[in-house]
Amino acid sequence: MIELKKISSNLVAGIGSLNKIDQYLETLKYPKSVLILTGENTYKIAGKVVYDKLNASGYKVNIKIIDIKGNLEEVKQLTSHVKENFPHELLVAVGGGSIADIAKYISNETNSLLAIIPTTLSSDAFSTGYSVFWNGSQKQAIKTKAPNLIIGDYNVL
Repeated sequence: MIELKKISSNLVAGIGSLNKIDQYLETLKYPKSVLILTGENTYKIAGKVVYDKLNASGYKVNIKIIDIKGNLEEVKQLTSHVKENFPHELLVAVGGGSIADIAKYISNETNSLLAIIPTTLSSDAFSTGYSVFWNGSQKQAIKTKAPNLIIGDYNVL
């Protein structure tokens, strides 16, 4: 018998999907306390659109633009910083595989819901329940959590 694993409870994709993010979150009854985690370039590509749309729709939105690439110690420090300074119930990751891995780790540690908006299709980091980080000179896979929602926008991908 083949075992099938559910990797994400919800996946939406289409042209202009980012412009409907508020509708997706409302349909799923996700909380209105949101932290967007993104990089500097991905903020320009899609993060600003997400921030503006959620902010205009009555969400309490904070944004954290990061510049780390997946060093485990840096991710742990960022997680502590987020816990202390950015209370949230929903974490929205906008970016590539590194951003997705970092967001899955933070979401797991803060027990928050997680939505991922990929800006590339270069890896499976968006859908798995694992994050891969550098730990010294070696990569280490850490069990985290799969996202609750993945939103793909063909205008971005």
